Amino acid sequence: MNRRHFLGGIGALAAALGLGSRPARAGEDRALIVHWNTGGWDPTYVFEPRIDSTVVDSDSDSVLATASGIPFADAATRPSVRAFFEDFGGQAAVVNGLAVGSISHAACTRHVMTGSRRSDASDLPTLIASGAASDLALPHLVLSGPRYPGKLGEVMVPLSQTLVGTVDGSLPEGAFHDADAELRARAYLQQVSGERAAEGGGAAERYAEFQRGLGRRDRLDGAVDALSLGESPTALERLSAGVAALSMGLSNSLIVEGGLPERLSWDSHQNNHVAQDGCFENLFAELIALGQLLQATDHPAGGTLMDRTTVVVLSEMGRTPVLNGAQGKDHWPYTSALVFGAGVAGGQVLGSSDELLVSAATDPSTGQASGSGEILTPAHLIAGLMASFDLDPAEHFPDVTPLSAPFS
Repeated sequence: MNRRHFLGGIGALAAALGLGSRPARAGEDRALIVHWNTGGWDPTYVFEPRIDSTVVDSDSDSVLATASGIPFADAATRPSVRAFFEDFGGQAAVVNGLAVGSISHAACTRHVMTGSRRSDASDLPTLIASGAASDLALPHLVLSGPRYPGKLGEVMVPLSQTLVGTVDGSLPEGAFHDADAELRARAYLQQVSGERAAEGGGAAERYAEFQRGLGRRDRLDGAVDALSLGESPTALERLSAGVAALSMGLSNSLIVEGGLPERLSWDSHQNNHVAQDGCFENLFAELIALGQLLQATDHPAGGTLMDRTTVVVLSEMGRTPVLNGAQGKDHWPYTSALVFGAGVAGGQVLGSSDELLVSAATDPSTGQASGSGEILTPAHLIAGLMASFDLDPAEHFPDVTPLSAPFS
């Protein structure tokens, strides 16, 4: 799917469904997209340029450039990086020096997504959906990528699993739908629910929750085509389905895993340059397409999705400062993040690290290096995002100062 068809398809869908014509429900005024990149990227290829460093091995073909106030490593082989910051840098902020505390893919992924190492911790999009939009049909839509529901699993909906047979229009062989039987069943449920509610007790809530579930299912009826995915969807096709869910008011949070160029991976233990160069170019081409799609799609509460959607771009770890014997880079427990879109105080780079890419103390309120500051962790970023959605992060991060600097 090319970028033009990607944008055209979602535009046609919006017109067909009459999007933007109905009032918004509670929790629909802000949306979150997490763009996940598995493997661990090398921040020096974009976010933390170390062009003249005698300590850090960085891309020798890069030059230091600035667009929209954001310095970045620029290279002719990564034109989409420059294009992104020129087009969206005014709405983007880079956060460097995030300490993830491990070099294990599994441990770092959990930490970056949840801000915690606890097995029962919920991830960022689940926290946002639970606090802001739990009444929607698909509060947190998992298109691909990691998921940690914790104790809030009722708001998480994996598109590839939970909705199989619902949104793709398929039914098991021999199945049928009897409209009259369904109407009778619903009338009976309504009657029994009313009786149980009058009696009180736990059964009443169970009946009510089942009714709410039927209501959520009904809201999916007009979304079957938009949310259908083939057997091997591309990252752009997944994003198209996710943006459709946001634009129809079905979801307010989603996660999608970014695509990769053929035969390349972020986990570049060998030939770091080829892997990181190709993966970053592919990533920023996707982010440009996503940004254009958000600009072109209406939000149900008014304006465009770009006006009301925050995009968080993450990877679970960074790469070592120096090359190994295979000209690759191994795991490093410090990384960077990118945020752009609604609510972002753009055109700035926040957080800091020393000459060996080790996190340095930072003031969370300003995002600037400070001797009296704190070492930034994923919890600081997640707490800051929660606060920007008017949610109180203290319940989940009682001892963490939210990183407020990236958010207006």
